[in-house]
Amino acid sequence: MTYVILAIIGILFLAALVFVGVGAKGWNAGTITAAVLVILSSLGYLLLVSMVGERERAWRERVNSLRADVARARDGLILNPDGSTSPVGECSVNSLQNCSVEDLAELRERWTRQRERVNSWRGIWWRHARFTAPGNGQPGTVEITTSETPAINEGAPVYVFDETVDGQQGGYVGAFQVTAVNGSSLDITPLVPADDTDLRRWALPHDDVLVLESLPVDRWLAFYKTDDTSADPTWPGVTPDDDVAAVEQMNTDITTFTINGGNAPLIPADVIEAGRVFEALASTPEPPPGVGWAEVTFGEATDFTWPDGTVTRFQAGEVVPAFPAEQLPLLLADAGQAAYRWVIPPGLYWADVRFKEAYTHQTNPNDEPIVFEAGSEAVLDLKTAEQLAASGTTEVLRRFYRRPLTDGQTQMLGADAVTKRVGNEEPVPVFDNLQALGLYRIRKDLERTLENSEARTRALQGATENATNQLALLDEKKAQLTDDQQGWEQDLQAAERIEASVQQRHDTIAAELRETEEAIVELGRELRRLTANVTAEIDRRAPAPDILEAPPAAGAAVQ
Repeated sequence: MTYVILAIIGILFLAALVFVGVGAKGWNAGTITAAVLVILSSLGYLLLVSMVGERERAWRERVNSLRADVARARDGLILNPDGSTSPVGECSVNSLQNCSVEDLAELRERWTRQRERVNSWRGIWWRHARFTAPGNGQPGTVEITTSETPAINEGAPVYVFDETVDGQQGGYVGAFQVTAVNGSSLDITPLVPADDTDLRRWALPHDDVLVLESLPVDRWLAFYKTDDTSADPTWPGVTPDDDVAAVEQMNTDITTFTINGGNAPLIPADVIEAGRVFEALASTPEPPPGVGWAEVTFGEATDFTWPDGTVTRFQAGEVVPAFPAEQLPLLLADAGQAAYRWVIPPGLYWADVRFKEAYTHQTNPNDEPIVFEAGSEAVLDLKTAEQLAASGTTEVLRRFYRRPLTDGQTQMLGADAVTKRVGNEEPVPVFDNLQALGLYRIRKDLERTLENSEARTRALQGATENATNQLALLDEKKAQLTDDQQGWEQDLQAAERIEASVQQRHDTIAAELRETEEAIVELGRELRRLTANVTAEIDRRAPAPDILEAPPAAGAAVQ
């Protein structure tokens, strides 16, 4: 807008010069006065716009400074004398003895905010309860032994875990809904329709169970370095047990994984040196940890049979963005010309990097940029880290897999809203009716889809049967018409023979008729000739009359 105003003032200034030039040909006081006024107004506007621009520049610097302060506070950075930013120095989790009271208060506030972000579970739970599984159409029971009047209402969900499973830190029993509360005894029914696995699990004895009103969230990202039994205030890292699978560990280097159960690393050394780790993960022969889908491109038409017997036909050139990883070997065995790439979700693979030069990181134009100075270290997603390493901006120190956070309740049932908490205020809904499908909702949706498909299948079967019956009737009618056609053809042939015979008889009779007519004509001429001869002979022989008498009068008697 400032440039537009300046352009308008420039145009007015040029117009003033034009007025002066034009007025010079016919000097008069009005023209000269108008030109002078235009010049003065233009200069006045120019001064006004300069003042407004200076005020806007000052406010913009102030706003940018406040935004930078907010970004530094949010990211836990401090401002250096040269204007650069760096993480908190001497006062940190690893050096609490160097922190002043003010620094400790700030550190506690930062960790409190972090805890509130990840530790949102405030559910009610009971230990040492007794569980009786539902069955035969009857509800099950949960006996609460630690409270005579548990604070729970009918219709509330409960999640049961067995705490006596050997070799494990508890085992999942099931999710249930409270149908009746009788003192400390809760009548329960399955919250999720039971399958064979649930029935086998419920058949086992469960005399000591943990009952949760809601499932806790996964908080390992914030507390995986915390050791409650250690007196060391630096909170050393917790080493996972040797029998825990690598994919279940919290943080694991990528090079520790192997493919095909052999000694070959997941990523070859030459690929790591070239900085193409993320691309190599998408082309490994087996799915990388945490990856369960693949993008498949079909080179030719392929019929694939799923484990349940369903057959799906894929066309040549078709791209399937999400194909189950466990079914991919069977597909590749049938479709020789199919190409695939693993679909790597975000948040799985990361890298510790050290910047060789200053770099400004900004993934979203609406977010404040983060400035990294040369020599500073950071954790970036693996794809970005490899791109920066290829350009020479960073040096990759470590590539690792990080297990993503999971929310059991959301994973099973989904969520209806996303909330946001500001300080100590109550959470405020951000998005209402957000259908984040959980396993149960996905299953219910699939069941509804299956029911609709079965209904359509039955309708198509009925339509097919009706069409088959109609086709049978039409075939029968066609057979009858075919038989009638044969009879009609025989009748036509007989009629043609009769017609030929009648035509021949007609021709014969017509010829005889002509001969008879000619004979009659000849006989008529002969009769007229004979009649004339007889008449002439009669006239010749008969005497002539003597008296010609008048005819008798009317009514006279004849003598």
